[in-house]
Amino acid sequence: MKLLNWGWGIAITFSLFVCFMGYLATMAFRQNFDLVHEDYYAEELQYQKHIDREKNSGLLGENISCKVDQNEVVLKFPKTIDSGKVKGEVFFFRPSDKKKDIKEALHLSQGEQRFPLSLFSSGLYKVKVTWESNGIYYFNEETIVL
Repeated sequence: MKLLNWGWGIAITFSLFVCFMGYLATMAFRQNFDLVHEDYYAEELQYQKHIDREKNSGLLGENISCKVDQNEVVLKFPKTIDSGKVKGEVFFFRPSDKKKDIKEALHLSQGEQRFPLSLFSSGLYKVKVTWESNGIYYFNEETIVL
């Protein structure tokens, strides 16, 4: 006597397929897709200003550097810039978790600003510095791994 005929084989195969598709659909709905920016459309319209800021930064000849030094992250500006006239902000962007993003105003001391490592979690950060000096706007971006 045959235990399974072709009808049972089709029914089992179809049932396994339905279960697998249900599992994939469940996993897809559980994924969290955070937008990088909530107002991405408005930011896209302002992108030409961003391009101009990057171009101004390129004309300086020397970029902002961001290094890890002992227990601090040191943001160092070019020596050609008068640090007393710099206004702006630094944004430590964590691509994997927006809850770990850090935004601080620039307060330079002798051309640099220091941030304690205790503010950060270990991992990759994109350091985005938007600043202005003498009426000229600049933007620098660098990637660091802590």
